[in-house]
Amino acid sequence: MRLAVVRDETTYVAVCLEELAREVPDGALVALPTGASPRPLYRALREGAPRGLLEAARILQLDEYVRPPRADDAFALELACEVLDPLGVPPGRRVLLDAWARDLE
Repeated sequence: MRLAVVRDETTYVAVCLEELAREVPDGALVALPTGASPRPLYRALREGAPRGLLEAARILQLDEYVRPPRADDAFALELACEVLDPLGVPPGRRVLLDAWARDLE
């Protein structure tokens, strides 16, 4: 892992794409956040990521609301729509959080 301090959106996206483009070992866990901050990166991934960029990775949803007021507010749905579905990440490679789990532990 490498820490990069960037001051603008363009550099942020470029640094992230460079890191993601490195060969990902089969089954490696890549944690992706949700919310407004990563949206420029996710837009760049949808618009120009090489097909299969994250094919070998398991994608971990980094954060989630606890029981959001509406089902369409769940970060798992946002991550699926913004990144996972467009990039063709299969369900078996997704580690998503259940905001409505009976036992949150």
